[in-house]
Amino acid sequence: MPTVANETPFSNLLPAAAWESNPAVFTAETERNEGVDPLIAWPGFGQTFQYEMPNVGVASNLRFLLEGSSVTTRTSGSIAATDQWPHGIIDRFSVRINGQAAPWNCHGVDLNVLRQARFRSITDAFEASTLTTSGSGGTTTLRVMWDVPFSLDPSAAPNVGGLFMQSANSQVICEVTTAAKSAIVTLGGDGTFDITSANFRPMRTWFSIPTGKLSRGGNGMILPNLSVLHGILAQEEPVTSVGEKIVNLNRLQGTIARIWQRIQNGTGNASLTLPANLDQVRLIYASNQRPRTYYQ
Repeated sequence: MPTVANETPFSNLLPAAAWESNPAVFTAETERNEGVDPLIAWPGFGQTFQYEMPNVGVASNLRFLLEGSSVTTRTSGSIAATDQWPHGIIDRFSVRINGQAAPWNCHGVDLNVLRQARFRSITDAFEASTLTTSGSGGTTTLRVMWDVPFSLDPSAAPNVGGLFMQSANSQVICEVTTAAKSAIVTLGGDGTFDITSANFRPMRTWFSIPTGKLSRGGNGMILPNLSVLHGILAQEEPVTSVGEKIVNLNRLQGTIARIWQRIQNGTGNASLTLPANLDQVRLIYASNQRPRTYYQ
């Protein structure tokens, strides 16, 4: 799952004389905004919904917050959360900009790993995802969030990265697919599980766009450096035999900032022991250049 920085297609939305990039002035004149958009009802398991971002400012971060209840019942059956719980509730997340290829296309657990990588040793008492798996079951609070940082530092003025939204021609659509129930919870016998009274709450961080005199004359919009856009691309590669497995990270543009791997067992929960089953991980480019090689 490479975290990439990709070109932002905002420049073809504006006349060349209507704006200029001046990060210093932008930082001094902009204002950070936090907004909450209308709730999106929990669609059920294995369903897809879309959310279109409003056309305002320079977006630096998007957060989806799921709030509701986890309901379990049992008499003699079993209920157990899988390793996908709770952030795997979102099975697939993607962002499409003006109909172009998605700079964000990943799983919900990938977004959680990115958050942990960006904020080391993070402790968060806000989220709640405890399941009642004993007795006759029960109802518990469910509160899970996923962050989508469009800029490298969403909390500060996005001098490097960000998503230009201040145009009627700028269409940014997020598509969210929820997981199948069996992917996040394993049920046995008469055990049941459901998510009830739940809603997704889209929460945005964006910066207002100041206007003023441009260095070449005239007035226009003052923008930060929007030449890059932070994103995640996840790809699944089947491993069908022992030996070397090559995963090609093909991309025409952009810079890889981070790579991580998540290894899942196949059907039947085959045994997988690390590092005994993983001898070496290495990066290769230009056929024979190996800047990183890691051994068990």
